[in-house]
Amino acid sequence: MSNSTTDNLVANLNTATFWINRIIPVISIVFGTFGNLFNIIIFTRRSLCNNPCSVYFLAGSIANFFVMYVALLTRYLATSWNLDPAATNMIWCKIRYFLIYPPLCLVLWGCCVGGGYFLVANDIAPAYAGIVFGISNTLATIPGIVSPYVVGALTEKVCLIPLKY
Repeated sequence: MSNSTTDNLVANLNTATFWINRIIPVISIVFGTFGNLFNIIIFTRRSLCNNPCSVYFLAGSIANFFVMYVALLTRYLATSWNLDPAATNMIWCKIRYFLIYPPLCLVLWGCCVGGGYFLVANDIAPAYAGIVFGISNTLATIPGIVSPYVVGALTEKVCLIPLKY
């Protein structure tokens, strides 16, 4: 690639990143707040409290609130408005990952556990279970194989020394 083409590509990617970081988190916070509130209202009904799946989804909705307002909101303020609490508060800088990742894992694992009870390929279609597992594993593996090449192509001329600690 020529130097001007690379500069144009970098400028376009920076502009797209800027607008994505300004718009997507706000939409996620607004819809996530309403969605989680409705989930909490629905899953706390007396008829659903005895169902283990609804307990998983209720815990996931509560953890989502925490993740949205602690992780997403602080990240949005840092990337869009340069208001980074981790840059000014040493305690927050040290403990934020310990506070963010356990609820995020709880949400993801809860969805797997809660939905896994009803989505067992052996029960749905026993004759095609192997094919379903093969296709799903292939589709899940492709990004892990392709992403290093994409990152290498995008950062071909970038000096990696400033990125090392």
